[in-house]
Amino acid sequence: MDLQEALAILREKTKSPTFRKAVGARTAEAIETLVNLIECGACLDEAEAARLVANYYVFESRVKRLLDLYDRVTRGALRTVAAEILGEEFTAHPLDYTTLIRELEAYRQHLFSIAQRAAKCTTQRH
Repeated sequence: MDLQEALAILREKTKSPTFRKAVGARTAEAIETLVNLIECGACLDEAEAARLVANYYVFESRVKRLLDLYDRVTRGALRTVAAEILGEEFTAHPLDYTTLIRELEAYRQHLFSIAQRAAKCTTQRH
């Protein structure tokens, strides 16, 4: 049995009055809550999602400031350092932080999609 089948069975069971009576209303509500969270694709609560977003902003700001400062201090040597850290696939000429910032942006988009799913689940539950 795959996850979708299990969710469908549980969703149907929680609609049945005899099932609700057998397991109790509170247990049926708990099952419904878990099914809703899994169907939303997020098992984070809203507070955890907000912490992830806040931590991302702090991280992004610090990385940008560090990159700018290091590049100014070393007069452009950041490209060499970035190539050493990121490996041979790093080919930005001249270094304009595009590759590094693109990676940060991809992380941001993924993180925000998680936070949005968690928020959607929270609003659906209320």
